[in-house]
Amino acid sequence: MPEVSKSTKSDDEVLLGNTRILMKKLKNEDYNLTLFSIFGAEPLVVAPEIIANIFNLVMQSFPNAILKIQTNGTLATPEYMIKFFSILKNTDTLTLGWSIDGVKELHDKWRDNSFDKADKNLRWVIKNYPDVFNMLIITTQYDHYLVPKYKEELLAYIRDMQSLKVVPTISTADLTVND
Repeated sequence: MPEVSKSTKSDDEVLLGNTRILMKKLKNEDYNLTLFSIFGAEPLVVAPEIIANIFNLVMQSFPNAILKIQTNGTLATPEYMIKFFSILKNTDTLTLGWSIDGVKELHDKWRDNSFDKADKNLRWVIKNYPDVFNMLIITTQYDHYLVPKYKEELLAYIRDMQSLKVVPTISTADLTVND
């Protein structure tokens, strides 16, 4: 059986190369890219310099495009974010979103006891990069029947985030912030 040849390029080189190809193709076809978003699973598993350079490539071709990352926050440590922002050439159109699954007890149940880490990183980013962070998604849909049980705790967390000038988005019909 013939041996399958393997790429000698690193995954990072492939990501950057594919981004260059995509930007060139979009430019050549006169496409106006207005939003470039990295999300799904956990995008911050990619090194901060690679994500920053992907965004730099997008900005070279489409300077007005909105750049977005949606993270669960566990890997968005101060060290990661400092490195990312030191390489990113422009944050004017960058938006950073965080996903929290309800209150601590529920979040920890679904996300391997990561609430404290995600919340700590979130608060650090809000403090140090307040103009970049702009979206907190609080998901309660998984166990929506539990929302009444945790309603006061969830509302307290939302009010705390609002005091930090964060406007949370809640993905459930079972809770209103006006309560």
